Amino acid sequence: MGLFESKVPLDGEFAFLVYEDTYPGKKISKKQIMYDAQLAIGNTLRIINDCVRIVNESKDPNTFFKRLDMMIEKMEWMAKIEKYYPFQRPLPSEQLNKIKSNMIMTYNDFIDRYYKSVVQKIIKVKTEKSRMNKIEEFYNTLTYYSDRFFPENIQKYTELYSRYLPETYQQR
Repeated sequence: MGLFESKVPLDGEFAFLVYEDTYPGKKISKKQIMYDAQLAIGNTLRIINDCVRIVNESKDPNTFFKRLDMMIEKMEWMAKIEKYYPFQRPLPSEQLNKIKSNMIMTYNDFIDRYYKSVVQKIIKVKTEKSRMNKIEEFYNTLTYYSDRFFPENIQKYTELYSRYLPETYQQR
């Protein structure tokens, strides 16, 4: 560390974002905090990419929502740190806004995957009661998460559910 190297306080927002803790009165070299930020960003990007893959492939509601929440949390962290770290475009905040603006489609894609996995299970069961139990579970599980969905998503899974009600039941 050079004698005239610039230093930043460890009690500022940037230090808190990088180290998740503050140290009032202490300072660190700008070079060191940028290096540590780069490591944190690399780790966060790895987590985000893993979450994106799981969110786009998951058929399990619990896994889907946990990973979606984690992905958004990590992307929000990246968006906060972008004012201190030189990112290339698209900026983390731009990517986060794109994800948030496509949530209806993200939810619908998940509903379709989950529905297809339930239909595969329905086809394998032998009794009408078992089929109805599986489709009821589908509907009840998604209804549990209804506060997360948009009206379009609720309409979608309700329509899928109605295909298997006794009066309209047709195996597809």
